[in-house]
Amino acid sequence: MVLDIGKTTSAMKPKGHRLLHNPLLPGFTLIEMLAVLAIVGIIVSMTVPAVVGLSKANTLTVAARQLSDDLNLARQMAINNRSVVYVLFVSTIKTPTIKSLQKGQGSQYAFFSDRKVGDQPGVYHPVFLGKWKSLPENMFIIPYKFANVQGNPDYTPFPKRTFKFTREFFPGESSDLDVEMPYVAFSPAGKLLNGRQQDELITVFIGSMVTDFNPNGTIARRIIFETPVGDYTNQPTRIRVDWVTGKSRIERLEIK
Repeated sequence: MVLDIGKTTSAMKPKGHRLLHNPLLPGFTLIEMLAVLAIVGIIVSMTVPAVVGLSKANTLTVAARQLSDDLNLARQMAINNRSVVYVLFVSTIKTPTIKSLQKGQGSQYAFFSDRKVGDQPGVYHPVFLGKWKSLPENMFIIPYKFANVQGNPDYTPFPKRTFKFTREFFPGESSDLDVEMPYVAFSPAGKLLNGRQQDELITVFIGSMVTDFNPNGTIARRIIFETPVGDYTNQPTRIRVDWVTGKSRIERLEIK
């Protein structure tokens, strides 16, 4: 038998040979692939904002929870120590002269009492009840709380009081300081002391801080911008401190 090596018999064809070249085999055309990619793009564009919004809501909740828990802690300290306990805040309106607090405008706070446990009434013996704390990064208290804005309980400013701090509290300062600081205060009975028979409302939001400098290099002012603008007006996340009980809780309003 003579085998012609120039020809390929059917027995020599590899398995699947006809399938690889079958023009009738089902597959995807370029148009179909583009259509699928377009659908995937639409789904992603609809999902990403929802995920970002959820992450933002979680961040706000964490900040509000931290501040609410600390306000409740300050109330409990006042009851336990039988003294007025203040939660001092760093104002956003005026840059503090205390250098260590300048970066904490609108986000730093501390527990403070103007007398120690066991001191006689009327004795001024100021003491910080712990270290200064900060809200999570890029979280701030609404600037209205530090300004003289009236007409809306949300925008009613914190009370203000001048506290005398000695150099032992702020080692970097060259002299004793009389500093006006906004605060929330609790009585020895745990009640809110804000000079008004109404709840204290504290709104938190996500933002960023920009610093303006004087020609000599000193800080002129710091401005806090909300991101996105108007979010705390449309969907405010805030802490409500009950003026009767002094207890704090979180509120997230959905304005339609």
